Amino acid sequence: MAGGRRGDALVVLGCLACQIGMGVGGYILPVFLKPIAEELDWSRTVYSLAHPIMSTSVALVAPVVGRLADRRGPRPVLLVGGVLMSLALLAAGEMQTPEQFYAIAVVCGIAVASLGDLPTGAAIAGRFEERRGLALGMVYIGSSIGGSLGPLLATALAAGASWRAGFSGLGASLWVFLVPAALLVGRKREVTTSPPDAQASPSMRPLLRTRDFWLLFWAIFSFYAYRLGVNAHLVAYLSDLGASDAMAAGGFSAMVGVGIAGKLLAGGFADRIGTRAATVTNFVLIAFASSLLLVPVGGAVLGVFLVVHGFATAAEDVVIPLLVARRFGAENLATVYGLLMLALVPGGTVGPVLAGWIHDTFDSYSLAFGLFAVGNVTAVIALAAVRPRTAPSLRGSP
Repeated sequence: MAGGRRGDALVVLGCLACQIGMGVGGYILPVFLKPIAEELDWSRTVYSLAHPIMSTSVALVAPVVGRLADRRGPRPVLLVGGVLMSLALLAAGEMQTPEQFYAIAVVCGIAVASLGDLPTGAAIAGRFEERRGLALGMVYIGSSIGGSLGPLLATALAAGASWRAGFSGLGASLWVFLVPAALLVGRKREVTTSPPDAQASPSMRPLLRTRDFWLLFWAIFSFYAYRLGVNAHLVAYLSDLGASDAMAAGGFSAMVGVGIAGKLLAGGFADRIGTRAATVTNFVLIAFASSLLLVPVGGAVLGVFLVVHGFATAAEDVVIPLLVARRFGAENLATVYGLLMLALVPGGTVGPVLAGWIHDTFDSYSLAFGLFAVGNVTAVIALAAVRPRTAPSLRGSP
């Protein structure tokens, strides 16, 4: 038993480290926008195109990553992700053209998917039956930690040299950090709490005929349209309200920091009241946060919004995988969740672009925020309709 507990602790530690590395690489691009654009004579539009390229790569590769994590185990997937992330950042330190930058963004997207929620979630779901939510929350805070530390590390490495040194230093550091971390994870130790007909690896066709799959897909689409749409414009929105650049950036950073608490508390909350109840409650908080953007914004209201939005949007990273594992089986988590992550492509594109177009057209974000709020309400309804404890037959043809 003691050895098993030590092994579980090492898996949590290894997955946490991989999530930190994913956060470092996934959040680093905004740090070097100005120096790269100035030195290489790129416009900010040219530079910013790397973001949708990366997010689209994450979403498109997610089904493959999820399938491999379920079939081969998470360790080889995490190893590949660690190597690719390191090589991408090292290559970024040598890039000269936008085309090279976009190719690096594609590789970074593959690395983010391979280090992120799918393989680490599969590792945790496959080893933990009791306190699964707490373990998942402890792992998923890594991306928030990495996203907070990465810019500081990159800036420190670039100080006295250049942005190239920042990228190269991070790439070399992550190589040393991520490869041993992935080796700690090992193979899944399967737990069998799912109904017998959920044990087989799911095939595509029966899954796509499942009502609950599409309810979850809609909820995730609505969520990413809101989260990425608001986050992409949040600093500009705060500035429009009269905040200084420093205050606007500080508000954004504080919102991200609150997410660490959201991820930690969400898992334990789900363990206590059940996965569906915790997920619906969390999305009610998301809908509440979005509704605050529709009322006259004062200092107190804005502070409540930043706290609730930061907490609940980060907690989504924990409760949705838990609900997928409960609904379709822990052993199928990475495969099913990987397919569901395809919702990131339309959601992650529609949200930021729609908010920008509405602001440019009407000189206000109000209509966009209203649409996001409606989407969040429909997500609550969809999640409340998901059956929490039964699983359909997802077996494919032999």
